[in-house]
Amino acid sequence: MKVLFVLFALVAAASASDLGQYGDEQEHQDVEHTPYEFSYAVEDDDTVFSQSEQGDEEGDVEGEYAVNLPDGRVQTKNNEAAKRSRDARRAKEDGVAVRCALLEAENVQLRLEMAWLKNETARLKYVLYST
Repeated sequence: MKVLFVLFALVAAASASDLGQYGDEQEHQDVEHTPYEFSYAVEDDDTVFSQSEQGDEEGDVEGEYAVNLPDGRVQTKNNEAAKRSRDARRAKEDGVAVRCALLEAENVQLRLEMAWLKNETARLKYVLYST
């Protein structure tokens, strides 16, 4: 019985030790970014559209675009707001991945505990009915 419990404990510990892998994968990747810059514009009778963008060695991207709307207004969008939104989404996804890993490890641990309790119940039933 002790050997079985020690085996369960080792499996649970091994499962829990893998949790650090989920959040650290992207931080250790060495990605080289080449700086760039571009812009273009389209101007004809019906459409006016322009876009510009710059990227640096860190992988940060800045830029904006402008579109003439049908009612005559010019709509301008900044890539910085889009970048903040993407970063927030990535952070949320990373949090979900870490929580998922923790719950998976807890699930393994609970399954092991349940198996041990079933084994102990069977053993106690045997002792109870054999006397």
